[in-house]
Amino acid sequence: MRRTVPGLPMTPASEERPLALLAAVPHRFFFLSGVSSLALASLWWAWTLVARMGYAAPPAAVAPTALHAFLMVYGFAPFFMFGFLFTAGPRWLGVEPPASAAWRPAGIAAAVAVLSMLPLQVAPAWATQLAAGVYALAWAVLLLRFVALIRASTVADKVHARLVAFALAAGCAGVAAFAIAGPAAHAVVRLLGVWMFLLPVFVIVCHRMIPFFTANVVPFVTSFRPWWLLAAMVAAPVAHGLVEAAGLSAWSFVVDLPVAVLMITVTVRWGIVQSLANRLLAMLHLGFVWFGTGFALYAVSSLAERFGANGLGLAPMHTLTIGFASSLLMAMVTRVTCGHTGRTLQADAVTWRLFLLLQVAVVARVGAELVPVPGALALAGTLYAASFVPWAVKYAPLYWRPRGDGGRPRLIPAKRIAVLAGRRSCRRLRWRRGAGRRRCVRGRSPTLSTRVLSGAARPWPSGRPGGGASAAAGERPSHGTSTSVARRTRLRRAARDGRPRSARARRARAPAPSHGRARGPRPKRGPPASRHRPAPPRRRPRT
Repeated sequence: MRRTVPGLPMTPASEERPLALLAAVPHRFFFLSGVSSLALASLWWAWTLVARMGYAAPPAAVAPTALHAFLMVYGFAPFFMFGFLFTAGPRWLGVEPPASAAWRPAGIAAAVAVLSMLPLQVAPAWATQLAAGVYALAWAVLLLRFVALIRASTVADKVHARLVAFALAAGCAGVAAFAIAGPAAHAVVRLLGVWMFLLPVFVIVCHRMIPFFTANVVPFVTSFRPWWLLAAMVAAPVAHGLVEAAGLSAWSFVVDLPVAVLMITVTVRWGIVQSLANRLLAMLHLGFVWFGTGFALYAVSSLAERFGANGLGLAPMHTLTIGFASSLLMAMVTRVTCGHTGRTLQADAVTWRLFLLLQVAVVARVGAELVPVPGALALAGTLYAASFVPWAVKYAPLYWRPRGDGGRPRLIPAKRIAVLAGRRSCRRLRWRRGAGRRRCVRGRSPTLSTRVLSGAARPWPSGRPGGGASAAAGERPSHGTSTSVARRTRLRRAARDGRPRSARARRARAPAPSHGRARGPRPKRGPPASRHRPAPPRRRPRT
């Protein structure tokens, strides 16, 4: 595999072999494992719900409800998370992506363990728990790889990455609890999985990505993501889970009601109305709407229990898991898949209709809890499978196929390359058009255009910003070509023409801006000045 640069897409040495792509690029392997597990789990659960109406049921060594809760929380979401973290995480942290040997063995073990849980239902229950134990160990190894990236990073903002690591640690503990106690640990699995792992990870990514994407696409919408909002978004599910685990669900409205009001307000502030013109962006915003809606339903259920009425059952829970988490999963995975496989960043008609079908499934599942009708749960499960299985079939082949743009690396702005190279200034980095395409060059050196953008070499000695012996000595990294000759030539010409020698001196000599027109008659304009400067007098040759 060729060397890569943080911020540039990874392009394997061979774009022809599907197995080479899956083995070299983390998001391809993990996303393929995730969509496979998601499709199998949704089909199995739809079969189980339909079988309750009097049809043949699938084999079950573990209680179907407990296995359903485990698979829907832990079965496929971690694969998408690790694929995203090993692809976009190095760009967040400014480090080199991990080598394929660092994540491939643990990733394969995790995928085999999860995909074997449903076939293992024909075996004793301990076989499923053994597979969960292998999954927990593989999860721990992958988490340690991500923690190593965080420790190697020198960027100032590592808050999001650290919070995601803590949430993944809670999820790993939940998988280990299921491996040890099986269905008897359902309460612990639910507390750690839903309230301390799944929802915190999604709200952390929402806080970082949704305002950023919206500000880049929608005009007149600024990015709004203060730190206090991140703290509130992460603390909300954790606090609710602890209150519910303490047996105080009748008092959870103290947490749920303020969170619901805040999240609905944030939804409007992030520009949900303006984002509806872009389908892919609208999928993110509509998925986030369910987060505030779920806490609003929890507040209503808590108040009902407080005054002696029946609560809303599992309706708020499925609003958060199916409505919020599943909708955002479909939206984010679609965007990352299109972006990293060279496709257009947009949701086509098929993806948009499947997303709308998922919203219908959310309403059907909530309605089945509020109005118990025979067959309502089977209908909701069938709609959920009907939305995700075609989506998985549509996007799964993209993970073993070459990039749609021929594998060409993306162009990145000059400021980004300056940051990657460890330089504080990007004045001498600019776009230049040459050889039939745009390229970014530094001064007169073609180093960045021919080597950095192609991924053929590293622009710094040790493969990361500020690395190597020269960086340890306090020197700037070299980029291959010196510009001292060109600089001396520009200074000589400036001295000859009587111009300032630097940009700072030119700004100092510039006249002060006039904020109003002076009174009096307008001066007459002379003939238009020539576009070309008169040639300087020729110097006599030295004798």
